[in-house]
Amino acid sequence: MTEPVRSTTEPREAERRALHHLGTLCSVKEGCALTTEGTPGRDAFYVIEGRARVTADGMLLAHIGPDEYIGEMALIDHGCRSASVVAESPMQVLAFDAPAFAALLDDERLARGVQRQLVGRLRAARHSTNPTNLRRNKS
Repeated sequence: MTEPVRSTTEPREAERRALHHLGTLCSVKEGCALTTEGTPGRDAFYVIEGRARVTADGMLLAHIGPDEYIGEMALIDHGCRSASVVAESPMQVLAFDAPAFAALLDDERLARGVQRQLVGRLRAARHSTNPTNLRRNKS
């Protein structure tokens, strides 16, 4: 007997529904800052649509798009923002205040999504600062 084929979008849709129950849907105008480096973090965001640029110390670090979190690190460690995030286009985001984000982390499935994203960012940062990779990128 063969296993039924499961859609890879099925879990993502279930996660999105759960996120919608916890967050507040917000529209963000192009050019609006979602986070400002060095300031206390009060909210985290999940991008539904649109793009944003991430900068730290005036350097472009990344671009953020749909299905990505913004501002989660400051809510996890209660520290200041490590980067500034500015909308490059109109955006739809789910906003989570500290209690809503804590509830998100209490859901194992949603917490794994945040963890995967953080690990991906750490790996990318490690790769970009590896001296071997920097030498390769210069040529």
